[in-house]
Amino acid sequence: MTAYFNTAEINTALTNISSKLTDRANVANLYPILKKATSSSEQPTPGYAYQVLIEFSYESRDNCKHLVQYLNKRLQRPSAHGVLKTLKTIKQLTEKGSREFRRGLRENDEYIKSAPNYGSQHNSFTGTDILSQIRTLSKELLVDLFSEETLIRDSSAEPEVVPVFSQNLAGMGNSTAKSGKYEGFGNSPINKNSVTDKMRDVLESVINLPDPKQQILDLCLEDSTGDYEAIHLPEVSSYKVKQSVNYKPKAHVPGKAGGGWEDSSDEDESTLGEFESMQISEENLEESENSLTKSAEYEIVEEFCTNNDKANIWSRIEGAVTKLTECETLNGVFCIMNVLDSDGENNQFRALLLLEHLIHKGVVSPSKVHTVYLKVYKKLENSDTEGVSIKAKKINLILNALKATKNI
Repeated sequence: MTAYFNTAEINTALTNISSKLTDRANVANLYPILKKATSSSEQPTPGYAYQVLIEFSYESRDNCKHLVQYLNKRLQRPSAHGVLKTLKTIKQLTEKGSREFRRGLRENDEYIKSAPNYGSQHNSFTGTDILSQIRTLSKELLVDLFSEETLIRDSSAEPEVVPVFSQNLAGMGNSTAKSGKYEGFGNSPINKNSVTDKMRDVLESVINLPDPKQQILDLCLEDSTGDYEAIHLPEVSSYKVKQSVNYKPKAHVPGKAGGGWEDSSDEDESTLGEFESMQISEENLEESENSLTKSAEYEIVEEFCTNNDKANIWSRIEGAVTKLTECETLNGVFCIMNVLDSDGENNQFRALLLLEHLIHKGVVSPSKVHTVYLKVYKKLENSDTEGVSIKAKKINLILNALKATKNI
């Protein structure tokens, strides 16, 4: 029997399999704690989460590799609170975790360097205390990682010692020492070294492996809504309802291509009708309740087109386009068309620049834009200002090309 089966080799193989399965189970079990320690909520990370992650880093080099990869990915989110909590977690692991974790961070330090860029959330947190904390933590982490003292400590070949924490995990009872593994049930069970016992342990670890998807779902359901309150819409007066434009769907036409229902040309007519109904005129500028001048989109377009300062014009264009995409973009296009229909050639050129960048964003149908653009194109094409004329022709070619691509 010994000639056919080597007991030592079988035990070694089973031990390796059990170790790999255990590592995978540990990573899956650790995911909810990682999610909590790097979440985007403003609630502080509980102290026990740091303790679990620190102990996890000492178990193996692969564990440190998983931690570095996960935390670096969490630093790339455009979330100020999420980036700050992730940096605090990294700082705890840098100070108290394994040297392998610090080595992994040094090899990929660009993530920590770029953390303030993601934490600013497109400059929306500029000048705030939270962004200041992110920058301070990033600098402190880089200084700690590359300090001479830390490098000497990490280059040591001596075995690492897991730090002893003064308190148990929160919610796990007092710190009184216990004589057995299970209090009140005698001493710890005898170690299992036989092949049968190890096989049983491997099977149990596979069968009882937690489902990561279910854990993520449970974690999402547990998250509180925080200080969220539903928005309260203002009541619409009966007068405004009467002034609004009502579009009735076209009736079915027997024998017409496409089943007799609306096609792209019908959609263009609807867009053109909506534009004409909202177009600004000198007679009803102050009286019309449906005027674009009362909209947020009009304020954005008007502010950009009337500003003659040429400094940082590209950043102002990007800012205006971003604001328009957050509002009703089609109304923004209508506001731009009203500026193009005016007589101010300087304002017209700025409106054309804004329209071109808005088209490149791809947030509104080229067909709809081209439909209303044709109302002002002839006027712009024959403009005495060469810049306005050339830019108008360029935008017309772009819209035609986009429409042709869409119809392929």
